[in-house]
Amino acid sequence: MKDDILWSLAVSFIITALISVGGISTMIPEIHRQVVETRGWLTNDQFATAFAISQVAPGPNILLMSMIGWRVAGWAGLTIATLATVIPTSIIALAAGRAEERIQHARWYIMTKR
Repeated sequence: MKDDILWSLAVSFIITALISVGGISTMIPEIHRQVVETRGWLTNDQFATAFAISQVAPGPNILLMSMIGWRVAGWAGLTIATLATVIPTSIIALAAGRAEERIQHARWYIMTKR
């Protein structure tokens, strides 16, 4: 049962992270829909509390995703939610950076950057 929740949590957060443009703030409505409305893992009040704490606490906005994971499935959920939010987009950023390194001296690329 817990493995199913962790798997579902990971898939939801990975997909949302990959299709959201603009950072963690753009993920909030979809994560709310998934966690509260679709799956019923948290109530609206629990989600609002996690959101409020994540905004008051110092640190990055990803704290909300970590807190949701923790509320849903404890420490394992915290770990899964955090990694599922960070790793896919980090891989894309790394690949884009490496691709830019390879083409940065190409004439067409230099012209388009101006």
